[in-house]
Amino acid sequence: MSSAARAVTAAMLVAVGLLSGCTSTRPESVPAAAPARLSEETVDLVTESGTYPEQRWRVRVADETLTARCMRAAGFTWTGSARPPTRRSAAQELADARRHGYGMSDVGAPADPAEKADDKAAGDPRRQAALFGPDNAFARLVIDGHASYQFPRAGCMAQAHIAVYGSLDAWARITYVPQEINLTLGGRARSDARYQGALRGWQTCMAAHHHTYASPHALIAHLARKYRNDREPLAQRRSAEIRLAVQDLTCNQHAGLNATDAALRREYAQDLSPAERAELSTLTHLFARAWQRSQVL
Repeated sequence: MSSAARAVTAAMLVAVGLLSGCTSTRPESVPAAAPARLSEETVDLVTESGTYPEQRWRVRVADETLTARCMRAAGFTWTGSARPPTRRSAAQELADARRHGYGMSDVGAPADPAEKADDKAAGDPRRQAALFGPDNAFARLVIDGHASYQFPRAGCMAQAHIAVYGSLDAWARITYVPQEINLTLGGRARSDARYQGALRGWQTCMAAHHHTYASPHALIAHLARKYRNDREPLAQRRSAEIRLAVQDLTCNQHAGLNATDAALRREYAQDLSPAERAELSTLTHLFARAWQRSQVL
């Protein structure tokens, strides 16, 4: 994901081409007419909420299953990385914070043997070629002239994307365009007076427990800087991290900070430009077709 939010304009949304040229690979064009209002499914897609995370995971599992099958046929083992999304209640989130804090001081569980074997073989050039194709067989997705994503257009991974999504273009657009737009929605949400009010509630709650931070993001950034420089044993800093994480989450839930952010993103999604609404509606249609394919592959 990009490091900063970007305004995605009508000229956007996608320029897909080979790195060696700029020959378009788009099989479908963006509809001329944009819907007056985005469907709930489209809002779920762009804000990564509702039923979309679960469906995306299941589509990705089908994609990775095909990739693994192709790699086995080529004589190699490959393990995917798709993990099911977790939908947790407020109580479950607190319980998780009490066990792991932010997870920054966890020692970590032993690696899965299949993943360890996969990592060990990652440097084999023949295996890399089977997975990604030749070194020069890459395509590029450019969004709004700024965000640029590079991906293989040959090899087992590309073949699986095509089988599930219908084309590499569809896979790339579904994978990268909504997240870029979601960044802009997040920026608008955080600038909204309603979010700022919830943020002040979080700050007041944290200050009452002697923690002074501008935001949850600033808190995490502070811990990351601190951990890079300190020599404190993990066991000692972990207990302090857990206490801080629990207080952070408690104040967040009390102030409704995350809930306000999520609601505002969905609200602002309806204010996107016609070009953005048209593109996202197309991507919702393409994803629905990928979902259908994933059920029978």
